Amino acid sequence: MEVVKECLQCKSIFVWSSSFPHKKFCSKECKVKFKNTKQYTQYEYVCLNCGKKYHPKAKNRNKYCSRKCDFEYRTKTAEGPKGPSIKFLINEFIIDYVEKINICVECGKLYIRNQKQGSYCSIKCYYKYYCNNKHIESTLECKECGAKFIKRYGDKRRIFCSKGCLKKNSRRIRAVRKRIGKGKAIIDSFSLYQILVRDEYRCGICGKKIDVSLPYNDKMAATIDHIIPLSKGGLHCWNNVQAAHLSCNSAKWNIVDYKPGGGR
Repeated sequence: MEVVKECLQCKSIFVWSSSFPHKKFCSKECKVKFKNTKQYTQYEYVCLNCGKKYHPKAKNRNKYCSRKCDFEYRTKTAEGPKGPSIKFLINEFIIDYVEKINICVECGKLYIRNQKQGSYCSIKCYYKYYCNNKHIESTLECKECGAKFIKRYGDKRRIFCSKGCLKKNSRRIRAVRKRIGKGKAIIDSFSLYQILVRDEYRCGICGKKIDVSLPYNDKMAATIDHIIPLSKGGLHCWNNVQAAHLSCNSAKWNIVDYKPGGGR
């Protein structure tokens, strides 16, 4: 069914279908004109700076008639939408907002901050800071062998210098767990190097110095000895281990009060 209506903008009569009962304009042009003229300009506002009466062109222009009046009013008075207006001279520009001023992290230069900018004045400073900080090399100490290694960007090594030291440490803990059994004793994570440093590279059985440069299968090589053996109910903890020669450790076997020379 067709309905006869009058356009709100041009006052012309147009025919429209009853399926759209809320139609008020004869065309899109009249609709746009009505929004531009009636929605904003039907109310009058007084400019805070010059006192002139004006019809705003947008919703947010309800205090000042122009941008000049806006800038003059903010520079005259100490109050503004973002707090007190303080003038700054940066790169030959006068800025009266403290929030817009920032210091570049890379070069230390003052710059006007935009919405998309962060802590850098330009893209060059951003890439310089990003590349320099990402590729910083840090020196770490291996937990197993005590060697110092350089950790570079992208390297996952944190505790051990290589996969060999990682396997040695995990193999030692696995062997201790097999000997003790599950849940029967406390198992602390430590390395041979840490025990040697604590005991000042001296054997806890014979009292002689331990040469670290010797291979692992040498008679005088460094090993970890349990003061109370694991077979006698000892714990694999920091206080129950000591550094010892391979020959001294094998001669002690599972004797608690062992003395070099065969005594107990």
